[in-house]
This record gives sequence, structure tokens and C-alpha cells, in this order.
Amino acid sequence: MIGRLTGIVVEDAADGSAVVDVGGVGYDVTTPLGTLGRVAVANGAVTLFVHTHVREDALQLYAFATSEDRETFRTLIGISNIGPKIALAILGTLSAADLAEAV
Repeated sequence: MIGRLTGIVVEDAADGSAVVDVGGVGYDVTTPLGTLGRVAVANGAVTLFVHTHVREDALQLYAFATSEDRETFRTLIGISNIGPKIALAILGTLSAADLAEAV
């Protein structure tokens, strides 16, 4: 499982998808909207906390600015009828702290 990536964002789309180059390998990740704007940059590199989502037909990487956001995502997808897309939409609107306060 991939839990964290540190590298350079080489592609960034408006829908939250990005490619992070880590040692010459480009990892395609999906992030909540606004995540790449909040992530800390050190020497041009970003560190993203990753949830590796494995299904029969796909392996997807969901990346977050903080480990708290990743844990909130994992909690959300554990709720009945909430999948990764809905969880990303929620975290694109509310931070983990704001969501915890609302609940």
C-alpha cells in the first residue's frame, strides 16, 4: 500500500487530479478540490498523505494535505452509501476540523 508521496507535481487538473513525480515515476492521484493549494512545498517538492483504494477493477490513489484529512476520508468511506467521490466532495468543501465541528 502507498501511504505517502513526496515529489513534484508535474500535472494539475481543475477536477482535483494530479500527477506527482517521485524519483522519475509519475503517480496519478485524486485530491479534494483545493488540496494542492494548501499543501506545504519544501524545495519544490510536496508531501501528500495517500489512501490506496483497491477494487476488483481498479487501484486508485487519493491524496490529502494532512494525515487528519486522510483519516477523515477513511471514516467517511466507511459510512454506508458514501463512496470515494462523495467523500472527496465533502472534503473539498469542509476541512476535517470543520466537518468534525459540524458533526
